[in-house]
Amino acid sequence: MDVIKLDPNKEMPVIGIRILEKQYVEDFVKKGIVHFSSPSVWTDEHSKSGHQLDIYEGCFCYSTEEHDECFNKLGRKFKKVKDGNAFRYYEKTSRLKACCFYGLNKSKFTPAKAKYGVKDVVSLDAHVSKEYFDRFNEQNIENKKVVLILSMPVFLCKVRSTLFEMGCKAQDIFLFPVYYVNKRVPFFSKEPFPFEYYLKDSQFQEQSEFRILINCKDDVFWEQFERANFNLFLGDISNIARVQDYYQGDLAFSIQGDKLLFELATPEITKINELPFKELVGILYQTLNNRLPGEPLSEEEICIRVSKISEILIDRFGVKYCDDSRLDNVPASLFKELPEVFQRMCRGVIEDK
Repeated sequence: MDVIKLDPNKEMPVIGIRILEKQYVEDFVKKGIVHFSSPSVWTDEHSKSGHQLDIYEGCFCYSTEEHDECFNKLGRKFKKVKDGNAFRYYEKTSRLKACCFYGLNKSKFTPAKAKYGVKDVVSLDAHVSKEYFDRFNEQNIENKKVVLILSMPVFLCKVRSTLFEMGCKAQDIFLFPVYYVNKRVPFFSKEPFPFEYYLKDSQFQEQSEFRILINCKDDVFWEQFERANFNLFLGDISNIARVQDYYQGDLAFSIQGDKLLFELATPEITKINELPFKELVGILYQTLNNRLPGEPLSEEEICIRVSKISEILIDRFGVKYCDDSRLDNVPASLFKELPEVFQRMCRGVIEDK
């Protein structure tokens, strides 16, 4: 059985990333409202959304043998879950609250020739892959924004100070990166509760997660925290936070001297009535064959879209769409631009006027 012990000197993040619904972004940046939830909520939300789930979340022991007597002697209040021919052990708790971020630490930055500024200046570059954003945002992507916390040390200092003011003790606040280990082999965490919540299966290591856990023993603190709907109020953090609307590609960072540069890909949006002829015919072809991205269209939806494209073709290019799904009066110069598969849609080609 693997025995897991955490390294207290594990590198802390310099930059944090949170993906938030648009309605919460301003409160997060302008008021510093940070919401905490119970780890059990993560499991429920992931199950409902269909996201891949780490079933070992919060598990401090996974074994092919039962260890009830041993853990009882240690005074651990646990629940046991049968997992095939093995058993998973979890600490019983109702008060633990957590908040998670993507944590980018210095080791993720590698030397590279500068793309910005002075030539031949060596920069330190890092990337957060598009797959990271995709994993959490398969649904309702248009309602999400990315918030970059450009100084995690400053942000975490604000978190600690706010919790101290509320009566939380230093030993009840946990600020650590997540460790990624192979949880598909028997293991046991030697660390006391709640450090099992800093262990995650290695298949999720691209998440590079950083967690803030609160395990306070004071009833007055919990009464106050519950009245605040488990929100911390850090105050305005706009001096260290930046909001990005889209995350359609890798997020690129570059450190040059004392400057941090970042670049987040944004989609190029062009109205359909402004598209070039070749692209417009391509959309017509995809529509007729019901091959547009997303869910298949109904016959009625196809007719509506084809009718709209037909209007644009005649208005902008003088090209007529015919009932046999072919194009007439196509100028020769535009015809030559089309790939062969689209040229076969054209039954009447005319010389340019």
